[in-house]
Amino acid sequence: MNPSTFKKQPSLSLFCLSGFISLAALLGTTYASAESCPDLSQVNGSLDNGTYKYQFGNWKGSNQPGAPDAEKSYLNAGLHFDRVTLAQRVISSTEGSEDPNETESPGTTVAYIRCDYVGAGDDARIRLVKRVGELPKPDAGTWENETTTNTAGTINKYCTHTSCSFK
Repeated sequence: MNPSTFKKQPSLSLFCLSGFISLAALLGTTYASAESCPDLSQVNGSLDNGTYKYQFGNWKGSNQPGAPDAEKSYLNAGLHFDRVTLAQRVISSTEGSEDPNETESPGTTVAYIRCDYVGAGDDARIRLVKRVGELPKPDAGTWENETTTNTAGTINKYCTHTSCSFK
């Protein structure tokens, strides 16, 4: 036989490696890891234009601007987790009825996650909110439906246990 007539074949290990990489990429996009509300010890706070604001990554919150306690931090106020809510709403067309930082057009449906922490007293609370591309699905924990339909025509879901997670 003439050696120049043989075609070089890729090795079996190369086939296995490319198959493994393809499978890992497929599984990585198919199965998202579960997420939960941040622990308050991870949240940072700062005073900004007379209002105390809270942040951890994409999670954001603030005290009510203009309220008597707007400048007060509740990070060390003995707060505990109260509930997580998976929610949607439609951006209102009424001027000034939404967050002034909204970038979506009126009528746009937005999905978000709310994490509420409460303590002693009516004002001892923090709500962290994270906008998401689509409404997450409940994962672990006992999830319940709220009793009213939101402006997006869906029912918000909430969970009151620290073990609650979502995907």
